[in-house]
Order: sequence, then structure tokens, then C-alpha cells
Amino acid sequence: MWVVVACAACARPPAPHADDGNPVHSATGHAERVTAAAIHAAAALPGQPSPTAAPSSATLRADRGQPGAPLLTDADVPQAIVRARAVVWGDSGTGSADQYAIAAVVAAQCRALGCDFGLHTGDIIYPAGIATPDDPLLRTHLEEPYAALPFPIWLALGNHDHYGNEDAWVTYAARRSDGRFRMPAKYYTFLAGGVRFVALDTEVPDAAQEAWALQVLAASQAAREPWVIAFGHHPRWSAGQHGDADASLAAWLDRVLCGHVDLYLAGHDHDRQVLRPACGVVYAVSGAGAQVRPMSAGARSLFAADTMGFAHLDIAGPRLRLRMFDERGTVDFGVTVVRARDP
Repeated sequence: MWVVVACAACARPPAPHADDGNPVHSATGHAERVTAAAIHAAAALPGQPSPTAAPSSATLRADRGQPGAPLLTDADVPQAIVRARAVVWGDSGTGSADQYAIAAVVAAQCRALGCDFGLHTGDIIYPAGIATPDDPLLRTHLEEPYAALPFPIWLALGNHDHYGNEDAWVTYAARRSDGRFRMPAKYYTFLAGGVRFVALDTEVPDAAQEAWALQVLAASQAAREPWVIAFGHHPRWSAGQHGDADASLAAWLDRVLCGHVDLYLAGHDHDRQVLRPACGVVYAVSGAGAQVRPMSAGARSLFAADTMGFAHLDIAGPRLRLRMFDERGTVDFGVTVVRARDP
């Protein structure tokens, strides 16, 4: 069972010691809860309308896997080993002053909040990825902008990375003895802090990747891993200029994500968004790492901003917290998911 709490107007980042699992509060001091309608929509089939309702406290049953499968609760995994903190951004590889500026704010917030690693949601280098593992753009558009970040960065391929030599990314990452930038394959999985992470290559949503992903997710459920986070480039839902995934990609993402993961992080649209949950999944877009495009909130939006920034993910035991930071390092939205004990 989930309890989902959202904050629509966080005035400032919480102090690092405030990691107590309580809802994030707004500037008025009141936690703003996702509407009951949004929670009901999360359990419905993708594409069903989400009626509006007055804000209320609500819970979401999130049975991952086959119907009747037992819920994962905080009792399933020792709390001491379930802790993962990641900064999330994408669409950043311009080599511009804005890229450097956001990287500096990321570094500052990670010093305050803690970051075990980074997740990059794709379009690592513009305009057309890299040609070889020794491409000079790697230095100017990746290594130098993020030189001050003292943790590894896990990379997902974006459409612009596919315009170049996508295989060169895997070779480049393998050659780095320091493990600074990581991409063991074009799609891959890793375990960090007791949390399962799955990187998808959404530019090639084929049967082979789908079969691999479902196998990984089934194994995760069998191992009773308490949280599963997927990240890739293309959003399933978006109010940005690219909009929702097209019918083919949407169907592929639904088969891979629905009932299998807790959170899906994407980029592609150059903005920051949190979308209403659907089919047991919380959806977010963090694609404003160096540039933005005008956009406005849509029918599925819980939060939408066309300002540069990034997201910070903090998972501690039964609590997952996702905060959106703007280019000044100010929290302007947060959502917390608490996995409660099954009654």
C-alpha cells in the first residue's frame, strides 16, 4: 500500500536532518495531498480520464506483479540497507554557461542533501551524441561541466545520442577506470542501497529489450526488492512540447512499467514535471539541465515548470521522496510516497 503526499509550493529546501519521512510542507505549513481522484486514476488502466476532486488524504494499492501477489512492505528488507540518494537531470549536453550553472547548483545541493550518484535521463551531448569513444565533445560537454560532482553518474541514451554512435557510449564508459560515467550497456540494471534501478533505451523500444526488462523486473519481485526505479529518455506522459509518448512507445512503456516499477524518470521535454500516477507508477520529467522550452500544465500535471533545474530522489526504508529544484537551488515541488504496512 502507498500513501502519496505532494507539496505544491515548497519555499525552500528542507534541512538535511529533516529526513524523517514526514510529508514535505508548503510555505503555508500545510501538506498538500494528491487528490483522491488522482490516486484512483493510478490504479486504473492507462489513458482513462482523471476526474477532479477536493484534496484529501488517500492511499494507493500498488500490487506489483501478478494479481494476488503480496505487497512489499518496510518489514521485508532491513531498514538499514534501504537508502539511496540520487540527483536526476537530462537534456544537458550543450557545453553552455547554463549547463555549468546548473551543475554548480547540483553540486551545492548534493553537499547539503547528500547524493550517492546521478541519473542522467538522456541527450547527454548535443547535437548528435558522439562519433567515437574519444570524441572531444566528451570533455567539453560532459567531463568538464560535471567535474565538481564527486559521485558516479549513470547515463541513459536519448534520441540525440542515437544520432551519433550510440555504441561508443558503452565503450567510453568501460574505458574509464574511475567509473565516473557509467553505461554498461545500452539498457541495463543496477542495485544501489537496496533499491533496483533500471535504465531503458526508449529510442529502441523493441521486443528484445522488453523481454529483458520484464525478466529483470520479475527477478526483482521474486527477490522482494522494496523499490524499483526506472529511468529513460522519453516520457510516458508529458505536458511539454513533445507531449505524451506516441501510441507504439506508450504501449511498450505500459507493458514494461505498469505494475512493475514505482517511479519512472524521463527527460526529452526541456522542463520539469510530476504527472498524476497511473497504473501504480509515479511519473516525472527532469529534462531541464541546460535549456528549457515554453510549456504549461496539462490535465495530468501535478507540477509543471519551464525553468531550468533538476530533481533529487531520496529513498529511506519505506519512504520515497522526490523533490524538484529550480536553477537557484530552491525546492518548488515535492512528492513523497510511503509504503505502508499491509493492513
